Amino acid sequence: NKKSPIVDKEIEEYLATKPLNLRATLDAKSAYSDADFVVIAAPIFEEIIFRFGVFRAFTHGSKKREIVGLIVTTFIFAGVHMIASIEEAVIQNDVMIFIKDLPTFPTYLIGAFCLTFTYYKSKNLSSNIMMHMTWNMLSFISILLLGSLGNETTSELIKIVFKLLIK
Repeated sequence: NKKSPIVDKEIEEYLATKPLNLRATLDAKSAYSDADFVVIAAPIFEEIIFRFGVFRAFTHGSKKREIVGLIVTTFIFAGVHMIASIEEAVIQNDVMIFIKDLPTFPTYLIGAFCLTFTYYKSKNLSSNIMMHMTWNMLSFISILLLGSLGNETTSELIKIVFKLLIK
């Protein structure tokens, strides 16, 4: 029976007395209204949970286990970020919702790897939180910009970017 290395009376009191209303969504209007959560709060919570918690739990201070912790944490983090599309697919009883969202998984893997590798090298949670906030802010802005163009224009823009990258 192990205890968490994180001791914070305010967090403990809040979690013990307040209900958490966390939800994943694919609804753009709802997502935009939660920008402060996406850009500020989520990175703080996720870095504490995944880098400070999960990564450290796998490594237990052992250099030999850090690579395993790096890989496992990366995949868990990326997988957790697919929950919204899995939940929506179950609610709508349409597996295609999840399948259409599957191409985002490599993006989550890359982001998760970068964040976990940064923590692996620096052991500095503050730099990870700032990096995660920046990643989420840039992602949020790009979704706002691309989403406002409409699906057809967004698809054309993505094709143009890929053509430029391939050249």
